Amino acid sequence: MVSVIIPAYNIAPFLERCVNSILNQTYRNLEVLLVDDGSTDDTPAICDRLAQQDARVRVFHKENGGVSSARNLALDNCRGDYISFIDGDDWVEPTLYEDAVNAMQENGVDVFMFEYFIDTPDGAQVHSVDPSCYGKLDREMTMLYSITPHNRFACSKVISKKLLSNSPLPGQIRFDSSIILGEDTLFIEQALLGCKGAVYTPKPYYHYDQREGSATRSGFNEKKLSGLTSYQKVCQLLHENGLYTAEKQAWGALLNLGFQLGRYVAQCDSDIRKRVYPQIEAFLKPVRRKVVMCRELDRHTKLKALLSMVSLPGSCKLLNRKR
Repeated sequence: MVSVIIPAYNIAPFLERCVNSILNQTYRNLEVLLVDDGSTDDTPAICDRLAQQDARVRVFHKENGGVSSARNLALDNCRGDYISFIDGDDWVEPTLYEDAVNAMQENGVDVFMFEYFIDTPDGAQVHSVDPSCYGKLDREMTMLYSITPHNRFACSKVISKKLLSNSPLPGQIRFDSSIILGEDTLFIEQALLGCKGAVYTPKPYYHYDQREGSATRSGFNEKKLSGLTSYQKVCQLLHENGLYTAEKQAWGALLNLGFQLGRYVAQCDSDIRKRVYPQIEAFLKPVRRKVVMCRELDRHTKLKALLSMVSLPGSCKLLNRKR
């Protein structure tokens, strides 16, 4: 069985499309865990109606606590052998779970990684990477491709549930509710630590909605600095387990996220800039020299590392002007 976990917060116009794309899968042995995270629109009523229409839908209502707490509640209650995470305003292609289960069973791996459509008001584009990245991957390559920009999202994978309890890390793997950005990257890297490997296919199955107002298109708030904590923990995890190739990519991910947040901060008022830039600097300082010296990282990331050594605020302001 595949357990499909959907956090739902104020997404009434999109939720039914999402759930129907799962219920209409060619693979029928699945359950949908809908977690209403304290919604104030019609989302709770839609969740209940969908559960009444199909016994495979299970609904949980909770006070608002964020996407991680919603996913954790579902993880504590899921019954499947495989787990998939879907955002409630997105949707998936009809053969996703049939293809995922077949690929994992035929190749003796724990993870199915796939490409996705980026849906915008102007149309859909297919995300893709160098063809050499696709195919059967060992553990380190699976973790490497899950920290690079290629495929670092929980939603672009189907994983074996046993990874969450058989990990070399203590306890069961869960999302860190204190992190609101990059939380799925940390979760996935922790889960993959005990994996046998993955199959990574170029076929896109997931429709990633980037409409105006969606979470991926929102601006800066200081809670997003928790993303730097997430990537810092990933760096530490990879280093402690001797996964040095993947660790180098994690340095680059941390550096790039710091610049992304820094560019948002550059547009904020002076009080926020004075308070936040030193916090970002504290995360970047331990890795930026490593980034500059790392042959495996691209020159744009290295340039950002060099610029941050001169002036992070100044370089973020300059990059905004060139946007």
